[in-house]
Amino acid sequence: SFEQFCINYANEKLQQQFNAFVFKLEQQEYVREQIAWSFIDFYDNQPCLDLIEGKMGILALLDDECKMPKGSDEGFALKLAQTLGGKEHFEMRRMSKDSFVVCHYAEKVEYNSLGFLEKNKDTIFEELLLVLQDSKVPLLADLFADKPSSVMSGDKTRAMASASTSMPSTPVKAARNAAGSRCPGTPATPGSLSRQQQRATVGNQFQQSLTLLIESLGATTQHYVRCIKPNDQKKPFACNPRRIVEQLRACGVLETVRISAAGFPSRWTYMDFVTRYKCLVHSSTLNKSSVQDACRSIIEQVFADKDKYRFGLTKLFFRAGSVAHCEKLRGRALCAAAVRMQACIRRWVATTKFQRVRRAVLVAQCTVRGLLARQLTARLRRSKAATTIQARARGYLQRRQFVQLRAATVTIQAWARGLAVRHRARQGAREASAFVLQRAFKTLVLRRRFVKLRWATVVAQSQLRRRLARRGFLQRKRE
Repeated sequence: SFEQFCINYANEKLQQQFNAFVFKLEQQEYVREQIAWSFIDFYDNQPCLDLIEGKMGILALLDDECKMPKGSDEGFALKLAQTLGGKEHFEMRRMSKDSFVVCHYAEKVEYNSLGFLEKNKDTIFEELLLVLQDSKVPLLADLFADKPSSVMSGDKTRAMASASTSMPSTPVKAARNAAGSRCPGTPATPGSLSRQQQRATVGNQFQQSLTLLIESLGATTQHYVRCIKPNDQKKPFACNPRRIVEQLRACGVLETVRISAAGFPSRWTYMDFVTRYKCLVHSSTLNKSSVQDACRSIIEQVFADKDKYRFGLTKLFFRAGSVAHCEKLRGRALCAAAVRMQACIRRWVATTKFQRVRRAVLVAQCTVRGLLARQLTARLRRSKAATTIQARARGYLQRRQFVQLRAATVTIQAWARGLAVRHRARQGAREASAFVLQRAFKTLVLRRRFVKLRWATVVAQSQLRRRLARRGFLQRKRE
């Protein structure tokens, strides 16, 4: 069917993107880095894509047949036979005039041209689109509104990202959305739809959207996940090895494994390699004239087999397992360094403990010596008891005299301070009385002023109301 043809076309395009990312870029990097490398031949599906989207390809012939006034599926099949009959990836069935075969990347697929023209046109009457665009329902008006070109490109790209999983219904919907677009808020006129959108076919729109999708994929960091079906019956715990191998071969996984086994999957810049693995050699044997020479001195001491690595212009290339060997040696070197660090730390701990014990011994010695000194002092005090008693007696007399003098001084100070406090209390009472009198007087003055002002306001209001009432009365009297 036409839908399956679009799906297979999208798969071919994505497979070419995968080949360019995995195979071509892999070998181009080896050439760019001037690495001795034997080129691996892999299947390139560019001829198949040229057969589909070329200048005289299947889609171009389909569009030409759609433009013909009396175009038909039989005429389309006849054009394919006449134009593409000698192509390598195209075959026509002898027993059926409507069937043709395309040799895709995975395998040969037979298509029936019946219904291709009708599905490729997928025309929608302009009057129906205008009615939907002028709908009072905001959702319908927004769905069929004309989008600017930049927005439509982004929408087509996002639509194609989801079209790889549900392709049969997507081309028709994309054609309808593209054919029935108009700027929101403008009146619906017969000339509001552009002629280019009216002439655009589903195949043309699908090709443009697929091109935008490939451009978007090329501008991103790509990660591929290949899904393999263990069996075609979708049964649990059932595995068909032959079917799995066919899928792996069709997806290019076997080619990827072959290139990884024959190439150098691990790549390091010279600076990163020296920074991480300089611990594998002694600093005295490390050539520090340049980063490349330092890497060479490290690798020559680590690897005995020169086939395990290659020196590029800006990177180092390693065979599978070489980096793991370097990591193993690095782990051993770091382990030895850790042992040395542990020895140093343990020596520091032992030295600290010795210093602590030494300080404790010195403290004990000082304590014993102090005890002996105090005993000697006691003996000297006993020999001078008389002198000590005299000194104590004289001190007692002096202290008693000082206490009496201090008591008299405190009494005089208390009397003087009490007198000063009483004087301040009387002064504060007089000030408080004056403040109360002032507050009462100010309150009286303000109250009288307020009463006068209120009375004047009431009188003014009464005069004004009387005047207004008199005017109203005179007016009603005249009426």
